[in-house]
Amino acid sequence: MKRLLPIVLILSLAAALGLASCGGGTYLKSSSVPDLSSVTGKYRVLLVGRQHERDYRTVAILDLEGDAYEIVPRLPEFSYDVVEGLDAAEAVASARWFLSRQVIYRHQRTEARRIFTEEGATVGYELRPHYKPFVLGNVDMTDVRYVLVDGSTVRVLIDVRQVEVQ
Repeated sequence: MKRLLPIVLILSLAAALGLASCGGGTYLKSSSVPDLSSVTGKYRVLLVGRQHERDYRTVAILDLEGDAYEIVPRLPEFSYDVVEGLDAAEAVASARWFLSRQVIYRHQRTEARRIFTEEGATVGYELRPHYKPFVLGNVDMTDVRYVLVDGSTVRVLIDVRQVEVQ
């Protein structure tokens, strides 16, 4: 029993540190936007994914420049590109072009979402592809969450939804 005590203490400490590193922060909200033509401002565009033809973590994020927030993906730097200083129309066009290059996505629909704080301040926009449901079993494969981890950094967590086979 005395031999197990150090192991149990080390495992407990590791678990506590792991939980502490995952916690904290405020989840931001997002809602569907039917039309992006009225969007104005300058944007930093994060082009995430498209590492291979079936990369379902593919999403484009428009980070509003000049606001109090910076959107940062929680991913390795090689898995996304950043284009800065685009006006709204250029940013949307760049995002749509990026998404359209994914082979499995072609000729499908793009969903646009507004990302905002609890107070209603716009942080940016997200464009994500919807896939063919008869191929994948679900049109929306990407689970994207935004967490305000301090006063100005918004972490993007991107996962792939599991498809249930009937």
